[in-house]
Amino acid sequence: MVFATIVVFAAAFRLPGLFTDFWLDEIWTLSRTNLLNSPVEIFTEFLSSNNNHLNTLIFYLLGEQKQWMLYRLHSLAAGIGTVIIAWLIAYQKGRLEAIIASLLTAGSYLMIHYSSEARGYAMVIFFALLTFYAAQRFLQNSFWRWAVIMWLCMWLGFLSHLMYVHVFIALGFWLLVSLFKTCKTGQEISIRFIQCFGVPILSFVFFYIFIFRHMKIDEADEYNLFVVLVKTISYAAGGPASGPSAITVAALTACFQLYSLIWMWRKKCDEWVFYSFVIIISPVAILIINQPEVLFVRYFLISIAFAYIAISFALADIFRRFYTGKKFLVLLILLFLFGNGWNVVELFKYGRGGYLEGLRYVAAHSTEHNIRITSNNDFRNNMLIEYYKHFLPIDKKIVYVSQDNFPKEPAMWIILNRIGYPEEIYKTMIDAEGDIYKLVKSLPYSDLSGMDWYVYKKQGPKGEE
Repeated sequence: MVFATIVVFAAAFRLPGLFTDFWLDEIWTLSRTNLLNSPVEIFTEFLSSNNNHLNTLIFYLLGEQKQWMLYRLHSLAAGIGTVIIAWLIAYQKGRLEAIIASLLTAGSYLMIHYSSEARGYAMVIFFALLTFYAAQRFLQNSFWRWAVIMWLCMWLGFLSHLMYVHVFIALGFWLLVSLFKTCKTGQEISIRFIQCFGVPILSFVFFYIFIFRHMKIDEADEYNLFVVLVKTISYAAGGPASGPSAITVAALTACFQLYSLIWMWRKKCDEWVFYSFVIIISPVAILIINQPEVLFVRYFLISIAFAYIAISFALADIFRRFYTGKKFLVLLILLFLFGNGWNVVELFKYGRGGYLEGLRYVAAHSTEHNIRITSNNDFRNNMLIEYYKHFLPIDKKIVYVSQDNFPKEPAMWIILNRIGYPEEIYKTMIDAEGDIYKLVKSLPYSDLSGMDWYVYKKQGPKGEE
């Protein structure tokens, strides 16, 4: 009953996010998918980092759908499945561990957010956890079916997102440590390692040579490593996105995560090797070696998912060993759910932006048939406008004016987009021709996925209509 309740809770808090506006990355995937002639071109022609291959394949198979929530259903299924697998992994330690791990995963704002988005992140988390569970079962009984399940999960994990590499690295080191302890000879270690990891290694080489090394990084904003890490860890614990409170929450969470890994090591649990690599060592190593051009909170989702499971072991131990452990656990869970719930409410309130609402406002307050709009970013805003203009009344037609042609070609409306924490937003703007534009509509987004939209309407010289 507890398990069923947690799964229902997870589904209920993931469903509303499906109905938020389709945002840039999802529309980008859809627009590129519509240009493909066959599924093979997903791997040969769509070489953008925006291409999460398995997600794109699902888009291709679904075709044109007017209800964009249909493109998000696989993420919803993967998000709920992740909660189930978290229970199964933790249940091998105990029932309490399973309850804590699944509850943390079910109530996490980050897990909820990306379980309602048509990208590869929910699927890569699901396949990451399922890979680890299959590897555990294979080491316990050596049944080939678990090895085959692990191989399939690795293929699907890499096709979901390249950050699956963290699981690949962690699993390799953990298997070696486990085999050194259980096998009697070097030959036995080699055979067992090849059984379990030979196919995945060949798969990774294949993916790298033919797919990953050809992918290109697309347009993205600059980032501050410290800011991204603080936001990631704070959000994972239910804290705010920035500020002194976020730094405090992130520091306390990092300390407790470190405590949980040390606890596993002191209990002589070999799995501490896997958790240490997937949560800390692999992400840090790739940051140092690769020095990525772009970095987002979502790139650490696998580490966060496994962190919830590792933390559940330490929390369950505190619950059992200390008199005040029960009160501490209940208080911690309540704080976690409250903080994450607050962030989830922001997601439900603002979604991933108000693009359709913004264009409907423009259409309702325009008398002309051809509505001329320009913006501060042709790529981002024009893509959003091109998608959502099909949802406007048939007597209204959007004509987009590029930055190169503005203000030579006049526009009645200007849309500014801002991502993250924007600088000051002015109430009015003046173009090169002296025309004044007044801010008439602000459309914020919740954070992580999307952008703010600020809609300006032309008032004429000196504020005259």
